[in-house]
Amino acid sequence: MRIIESKAKTIFTKTKLPASDWVINQYVGCSHNCTYCYAKFIQRWKNYGKWGSFVEAKINAPELVKDKYVKGTLFMSSVSDAYQPIEK
Repeated sequence: MRIIESKAKTIFTKTKLPASDWVINQYVGCSHNCTYCYAKFIQRWKNYGKWGSFVEAKINAPELVKDKYVKGTLFMSSVSDAYQPIEK
């Protein structure tokens, strides 16, 4: 499993998901590599290899959310699993 550490400029993304106003994706990619995964489309913007072989971790996510507030509902991990095995 390749782990790519990156620093994000922002962590809150406005979304058009029906149940949420904002989303936080603290990861890109996923080591689970589920057959039914709908998030594989993200790979077209990332050149990290085959889906399921990498996880990009936004290492500065905690500082980007600290003392921040967004109005509306917030959804976690719309394009990756929120519970990655790399968190062990």
